[in-house]
Amino acid sequence: MLEWSEEFSVKNQLLDDQHKYFFQCLAIANRLANSPIENKEKLLLALINRFLEYTITHFKDEEAYMDRVCFPFAEQHKRLHKGLINILQNFKIDSKDIQKSCEKFYGFSKNWLVNHILNEDKRLEAYHNHLIDVGEIPYSLEQQTKIIALSQNIHRIEEQKHHNYICLCHTKVFEVCDSLHEMMQTKRTFLRCKVCKQPLVLIDERLQEEQYYKMLIKKYFQ
Repeated sequence: MLEWSEEFSVKNQLLDDQHKYFFQCLAIANRLANSPIENKEKLLLALINRFLEYTITHFKDEEAYMDRVCFPFAEQHKRLHKGLINILQNFKIDSKDIQKSCEKFYGFSKNWLVNHILNEDKRLEAYHNHLIDVGEIPYSLEQQTKIIALSQNIHRIEEQKHHNYICLCHTKVFEVCDSLHEMMQTKRTFLRCKVCKQPLVLIDERLQEEQYYKMLIKKYFQ
């Protein structure tokens, strides 16, 4: 019997807990497929409906997480989610051969759990780990600003001093609050633009000072 183990963890508590629930459903499907139980048709139908409802909730949470961390394969992953929901919604129970239907659902749910978590959700974990390794903040500027405001109990974060950052988008300027700016500069972390996908770079206001500009020219070009 396939059971939950750390091998299946994607290092996200909410998603891991939801995946564990799927394994509990899998255990029920296994008993229906391999044990002499009465009212199998009624129990199987209830299990499929429960599995479907929980899947919709889980996918909503997982897709929100993918959007927050700007997962580059999010659209492909979401298409897989839609495919699974479609299969569950159209899963047919053969009233004349309930045993076969139980075995079919158990085999389907087991294969989906293993393949989807290990092959697809693990890509999400690997991507998040990569962000940590290179120092990239896995959220958009807007989301990270909200996180800082909540974590530091800042009620009027827009009243802070702001620092201008740019990316490769033409004439686009990002206003970064002082708290986030300080964190990025001291911890050597960075954010990416959601459009061009390139890191946001601080505009050094000192470049407007003629003496500082001449110093840079002398340092790098002479």
